[in-house]
Amino acid sequence: MCGIVGCVRKGWPLDEAASLRMRDSLLHRGPDDAGLWSSPADGVMLGSRRLAILDLSPRGHQPMRDHTGNLTIAFNGEIYNWMELRDELKTYPFRSHTDTEVLLAAYSRWGTACLSFLNGMFAFAIWDAKQKQLFAARDRFGEKPFYYVRRRGTLLFASEMKALFASGLVPAEPDLGTIYRYLAYRETDASSETFFRDVTSLEPAHALLYSPGSDSLKSWQYWDIDADARIRYPDRGSYSEHFLHLLSDSVRLRLRSDVAVGSCLSGGLDSSTIVSLIASQRSGNRFLPARTTPPWTRAPTFARFPSSSPQPMSRSIPNLFA
Repeated sequence: MCGIVGCVRKGWPLDEAASLRMRDSLLHRGPDDAGLWSSPADGVMLGSRRLAILDLSPRGHQPMRDHTGNLTIAFNGEIYNWMELRDELKTYPFRSHTDTEVLLAAYSRWGTACLSFLNGMFAFAIWDAKQKQLFAARDRFGEKPFYYVRRRGTLLFASEMKALFASGLVPAEPDLGTIYRYLAYRETDASSETFFRDVTSLEPAHALLYSPGSDSLKSWQYWDIDADARIRYPDRGSYSEHFLHLLSDSVRLRLRSDVAVGSCLSGGLDSSTIVSLIASQRSGNRFLPARTTPPWTRAPTFARFPSSSPQPMSRSIPNLFA
């Protein structure tokens, strides 16, 4: 995971000390690299803490600018179909092998409609110097967080609320109404409200545009489940084959990485299925030599409740594919 921060306000950007406090409060999210970019003329600051997964070279540094210098992005997440999109956008002069640059190219080609092309988990912000506006979006199911604070003439955003508080512009004051609804009704993530006053969560499958010149913010939902959609096959076996194809393809896309890939294996049905699909796509059904237990498949032991420990199954599953 990575961490992103930013501030847009008319007239002048957030000062460097406050920007660094925001960015480095997210050190745990991105230990591999750190970047800060600002445009004094536009009053924009973008910051990033990077956990490098694709293209570990300095070419993957963030915030990243496009070849024209008009677009700058801070990106947290992964675009799983970045290779297919890169092929479709082959006229773009790519300088790296990152999904971050593919996202920049997609926005350059399709504008805000690029969201319909993305298969991934993400939260990002793109400053468009030509349009003088910030475009931000969150993935369909909200895997990656995006919080923001709107004040007159100012928009602050970050991957975590603590970064907003680190700016010195946002007090950490509780929102008693939201806390009450949580305590009374166990209500969580039911809306864009958070436990802190004035801090808003960009909801899953939502995007926003902020124009500092007019101090206007527009937010919209760009995707929703089609409740009326139906898939009909003549027999039950076809349904299971379709499901296996979708799940296998999802695993295939998520194995794209320039670092080692691991799996959290509990020994249950879902994690064991994922491990078996990884094995079928890597090295001919083999992970490591048979006598080796992959360290990334180790499961937790519950000392007080040994009967609840998943270790027997989690130890046997890797041996099936060793």
